[in-house]
Amino acid sequence: VGKKSERIKSMIYGGFWRRAVAAIVDGLILYLVAGLIHIVTGVPLGIHIAAYKSGQALSVVYSDPAIWIPTMCAILAHWLYYSCFISSKFQSSPGMMALRMKVTGYDGEGISFGRATGRYFASIISGAIAMLGYLMIAFTPRKQALHDYIAGTLVVRDSAVK
Repeated sequence: VGKKSERIKSMIYGGFWRRAVAAIVDGLILYLVAGLIHIVTGVPLGIHIAAYKSGQALSVVYSDPAIWIPTMCAILAHWLYYSCFISSKFQSSPGMMALRMKVTGYDGEGISFGRATGRYFASIISGAIAMLGYLMIAFTPRKQALHDYIAGTLVVRDSAVK
C-alpha cells in the first residue's frame, strides 16, 4: 500500500495543451478512418455539407441508408478506437501515447472497457456546451475534464515511457 500511495502522490497530470495536441493527433487518425469508410461505401465524406449548401433537407439525406450506414460505422469506429485503446495495456490512445500520457482510475491503475466506454460517451457532454467540459482541464487541480469527473479517471504523464 505504501508504494501505491507514493505513486499516486507523485502523478503528474496531463495538462490542457498537451491533451489538446493529443486530441488533434487522434482526430487526424480518425478522420483518415472515416475517409476510408466513406471511400469503401462510395459515399462522399462531405455529403452533409453538400446537402446543406444545396438546400436539401438533412432529413432527406439521413433517410437514405447509403448515407447513414457509413456515418454510423464512423461513429462506431470512433467509440471503439477510444474505448479499446484506453482500456488496453497501453491505457492511452495513439495521440496520448505520442505525448506520453495515459488514463488511470483514481488509484493509478488502468480502467475497464466498460468504464472507458462510459468516459467516451461522457465526453460528448464535455463538448456539448461550448466545450466548457474540456476547458475545465485548465482550471481543476488534477487537470480533469468533465468526463474525467464523471468516469472517475485521471490523465497522467507516463513517467514509465522513456
